[in-house]
Amino acid sequence: MKKIIVCILIFSSLAQADTYNFRFSPIHAIVGYVNTNLDIAVSPNWTLGPSLGLWNFNSSSTTSSNSSNSYNYRIFALGARANWFANEVYKDGLVVGPNIEFMSIDVKSKSTTSDLSGKVTATILGCYVGYGWFWQSFNQMLSGGIRTVGSTKVKIEDSSGSTVDEASGVSNTGLTLEYTLGWTF
Repeated sequence: MKKIIVCILIFSSLAQADTYNFRFSPIHAIVGYVNTNLDIAVSPNWTLGPSLGLWNFNSSSTTSSNSSNSYNYRIFALGARANWFANEVYKDGLVVGPNIEFMSIDVKSKSTTSDLSGKVTATILGCYVGYGWFWQSFNQMLSGGIRTVGSTKVKIEDSSGSTVDEASGVSNTGLTLEYTLGWTF
């Protein structure tokens, strides 16, 4: 009997509230960077979920000696994000969001003299503090925070196959802003 009552309470609480919130950054989208989060309600004040970032772009430059360089950048970021809501999940109010992200950046360079490729991998820790506005299903969140890039690994390879591997224990910390649009369901 106790198990049946517990199951009824769990299912009725899920039916009364939105469980998921899909968010993306429209500002990042302007430059072609896909930055998404899926928040999953795990308690009355907490969400937990994955984050994903993708960006692929090209650039080029010409030096004073008229040699040209073209670059291709591919960025992939996968992480996890928790959000604590002061006034309950998906309600207007203060939001604090700690996160961890694993990022990989692939760069390919072609020039008139040589070809190079490089890969950078890094672990990023951060925490955002901001405010969320929630309507029936649409929402927006505006936050500021701090992010720290932990140890970084760099691998560079030239057209002859020679490689250089570097690891850095130096961390880089900076301030960040976040604005997202979302839909609860």
